[in-house]
Amino acid sequence: MRMITAGQLLLLLAGIGMMTVSHGADDDYLKALKEETQALTGGGAAPAAAAPAPAEATKPQPAWSAAGQGLGEGLPPDLSHEQFEAALKSSYFGTFMFYAKLNATDKAAVYQAYKEDGQIAHIREKTTSLLKR
Repeated sequence: MRMITAGQLLLLLAGIGMMTVSHGADDDYLKALKEETQALTGGGAAPAAAAPAPAEATKPQPAWSAAGQGLGEGLPPDLSHEQFEAALKSSYFGTFMFYAKLNATDKAAVYQAYKEDGQIAHIREKTTSLLKR
């Protein structure tokens, strides 16, 4: 029969210990998720720490959000060229990054496309077509 060396025994015990610790951490994580879900659905009382403070509930949201990235969305009408660029940057950053690569003449053409139809799909189409030339 083969003898287990001290190093092998140490590795075995360390592995068992790590599995035990991670299993306990998973249980704590799942317990926290369950409590949060119950608090949100009204299925039970949530711990006091899980409830957001009133100041946090009224905290302003960032200017950019994925919800505003739909193709049917548009920019407000009658913006100046500078306002158009600022609105494009804050609301449609990906499109703005492509727009920023254009020369001044092409940027003016995109601005004109915005004036004709403020829909983001139209602005994106114009921007990409100018980049491809």
